[in-house]
Parts: sequence; C-alpha cells; structure tokens
Amino acid sequence: MITALAWLYLVWMPMSASAFGERVTRLLGAISPGITQAALMFLMWEVMMVAMMLPSAAPMIETYARIARTRGPYASYRVPLFTAGYRTICTGFSAAATGAQLGLQHTRVVSAALTATPLVGAVMLAAAGLYQVTALKDLCLRSVAPRWDS
Repeated sequence: MITALAWLYLVWMPMSASAFGERVTRLLGAISPGITQAALMFLMWEVMMVAMMLPSAAPMIETYARIARTRGPYASYRVPLFTAGYRTICTGFSAAATGAQLGLQHTRVVSAALTATPLVGAVMLAAAGLYQVTALKDLCLRSVAPRWDS
C-alpha cells in the first residue's frame, strides 16, 4: 500500500511550490525559496526511494518477520526496527542525492529540469559506451551472476 501511494505521488508530483495550492504556497512563501526547493527535492527523492526500494526489500522483511515471530517476546518491535534500517539507508541516500542534485544545478551542469548541457550529455554518453567494452563491466557481471556450478 505504501509503495502504491508513493507511485501515485510520483505521477501527480508537484514540480514547484506553487503547484501545491494557494494555502501551502502562502505558507512556503514565508520560507526561503532555496530551502523550499531543497525540501521539495528531498521529498521527491525520498518518495522515489520508497516507491522503488520497498518492493525489493519486502521479501527480506517478510522472511525476518517469520523468524522474529519464533523468537519470543518483543517480536512486534523487531520487524519495524528492521524495516527502519532500510528506511534509514534510503533516507541517507535521498539526502545525498538532493545535495548532489543541488550542487550540479548550482554549477549549471544540469538544469532544474535535470537536463544536462550538451557537452555533459556527450561526455556521459561516451563514458557509458566506453564502460560497455571494459574489463570492469565483465568483472561486475561475473560477481553478480548466479553460480550454477555450486
């Protein structure tokens, strides 16, 4: 349910403070525009992390819940604490991504719409293409590929 709500928010996500409506815009008007932009950006990253990462963590959380139920008292506290660990990591990533995005926007490497300058786009495309033919890619694929011989 939380994941579905996060995806719905991302579909209808406000892209600016004015998209929230008159009352919220007045409230946000009392806050510095830079802080408002950073808060909205962090919220976007946080919701996106919930929408994408919670479904992949769900099987592990369910497995942990099954194990915790057999461990006696306080099982009802263990699962939320375990889940909070995932959320803490996601929140930390969201904060780091917000800082990186604000830094890239400040240096004008990317725009507020996350479009890169033509030169940066070309460098990123070339780097991605070069990565495809490196030994590093092969090493990464070998390290995560299932091992059928064991």
